[in-house]
Amino acid sequence: MKKVFLSAAIIISFFCNAQDKKYKYGDIALFNKGIAVYDLIDEGLYLNNKIREADTISIEGKKEHKNILDMRESVLERSLGYFTMLIKDYPKSTLYFMALYNKAELENELEDYEAAKKTYIEILNSKANDKDPGGLGSGIMAEPYTNYKNRACEALATIEYNAGNYNEALKYLKLTEKHHYQHFCGNAIAAQEIYMAQQYAKNYIKLNQKQEALTVLMPHILSNGLADNDNLVKVAAKTFKDQYGNEKAKTEFAEIVKSIHHKKTTVGKNEYDEFFVNLAGKEIKIEMPMMAYAETPDAERAIMIEQLNKSDFNKLLNE
Repeated sequence: MKKVFLSAAIIISFFCNAQDKKYKYGDIALFNKGIAVYDLIDEGLYLNNKIREADTISIEGKKEHKNILDMRESVLERSLGYFTMLIKDYPKSTLYFMALYNKAELENELEDYEAAKKTYIEILNSKANDKDPGGLGSGIMAEPYTNYKNRACEALATIEYNAGNYNEALKYLKLTEKHHYQHFCGNAIAAQEIYMAQQYAKNYIKLNQKQEALTVLMPHILSNGLADNDNLVKVAAKTFKDQYGNEKAKTEFAEIVKSIHHKKTTVGKNEYDEFFVNLAGKEIKIEMPMMAYAETPDAERAIMIEQLNKSDFNKLLNE
């Protein structure tokens, strides 16, 4: 479950002698009980570690494994109960959307996918604000914003993909264009773009639309130094080979490299160059690595050609 943590002042209120009924701070107590119970899985009962370590070969091991799974499910259901109670009893709580999101994540983790879908869709249809403070994680790695609707779209896309409903999955991925991922860090945004390209691509591949998959993967085959693209490059190279064949893939990519050209782009008062290649009749933007920036577009183009020819993507095509 991707928990949304609150401030220390709210956490302290958990230790009050609170009743699970409507009263002044009941929503705070219920929220923190939901978080505290969930934390037992890893920080109290160590259930995830025990599941990994369980001996599933012997009869005794299988019994123990089942007992641990049952205990984990019980903990998840108890946590879900607290968030469900908060949603029902405190619809005007400032914690309402956090509780609703956590409810969806718990339903997903409990593999109650129909209930999870219903709750995620409720989030999409709500007035939840993705720029509310209090994102996933904790400490310096915590995200600054909740991204309620963006995460709901991603979760729904994953549920539909796992169910084999690839067009439905793509529908929810495209909905993230309306509910943008909110972050102020360039590294986080770059990582999200690479992640989303792979999410699109795996659905296109399942639909045997490899050219569409390449359209979303190819822009990221050069590392811009902000996020890891290693896995994307492997997927892109395999898809390229599958689409064109091992031998033709090499010559096809050589032609793509030759087609690289630049265009002027204006953002606000600033003007800069972006580079594009031609891929199956489409113009595809290629992310520039930091080292490609130079004094003139021609110099940048030369560096881009060199980087594409030396890229891991090209190496994989030649294996």
